[in-house]
Amino acid sequence: MHAALLTGHGGYEALAYRTDVPVPQPKPGEVLIRVAAAGVNNTDINTRTAWYSKSVTEGSNADRAKGFDGADDGDAIWSGVPLHFPRIQGADACGRIVAVGEAVAEGYTRLQIKVGGRPVEEDGATPRKVWEVVRGKGVRLAADGNRSLPTRDALTLSRECPDIPFVLEQPCNTVEDLAKIRPQVRHGISMDENSINLNTVITAAGTGLVDGFGMKVTRIGGLHPMRAFRDICAARNLPHTCDDSWGGDIIAAACTHIGATVQPKLMEGAWLAQPYIKGHYDSCNGVRIKGGHIQLPEGPGLGVVPDEGIFGDPLASFG
Repeated sequence: MHAALLTGHGGYEALAYRTDVPVPQPKPGEVLIRVAAAGVNNTDINTRTAWYSKSVTEGSNADRAKGFDGADDGDAIWSGVPLHFPRIQGADACGRIVAVGEAVAEGYTRLQIKVGGRPVEEDGATPRKVWEVVRGKGVRLAADGNRSLPTRDALTLSRECPDIPFVLEQPCNTVEDLAKIRPQVRHGISMDENSINLNTVITAAGTGLVDGFGMKVTRIGGLHPMRAFRDICAARNLPHTCDDSWGGDIIAAACTHIGATVQPKLMEGAWLAQPYIKGHYDSCNGVRIKGGHIQLPEGPGLGVVPDEGIFGDPLASFG
């Protein structure tokens, strides 16, 4: 296939256009997308130039063409985890799903399908294609709009797929949009990005606006608000997730522990970024996904003890 490969940190010379890149095969829990269009945003540029490195003190526009000399490749990405090259960049892309990995074989029972940012007829074809593969295998589907769909397209998507049993996860941008489509859709609605605090959750649950939630521990404000959120959902019989926010072992352990306290019938899963992050803060007890499931960390507290040495010298100390 054709691809622009990033071969290392640097200027434009670090990019190589190739026509012989092997087509990847989707692993369990993944889909293969034939990209029709991809944008290049600041994150892609800053990653290429190594601007995220702590050793770089200049503004991000200083060396976009050449890259930053002396940058530390070990921390040259915003997550602080070293990259492996060559790699294909592109956080913003759209296209068609052409293959689906066999997630069911690894124990996954819920698949999230991204919709939005393309013609609505393509959005309708996406869950249908996935359903053809997983039908009859005990898998639940969520069509995740990430707030991208106008109410018109959310209604069209639901009406075009009455036979596909998915939940619409945050299809529209605002709570008001969700209220407008609620009486007309043929699928359940799950609130994600709009559920920014307990007040919103209480209102959405109490008024029957949604049928569930996608929730990040960091978005709701930590473990204590997350516990209250869990109890609200239990009282209203609403399923929900307990999600990571692209962190390391600490937030992954928090998500896993709170997820283990949710009633099984209401537990939609705990999403972790672990497969996308190299290494662990705790090399012995780092949180890992195996067979589509997560082993609950053992030990005091969250069950993980980060190795302070991997973080380098402290930026500040307080007595």
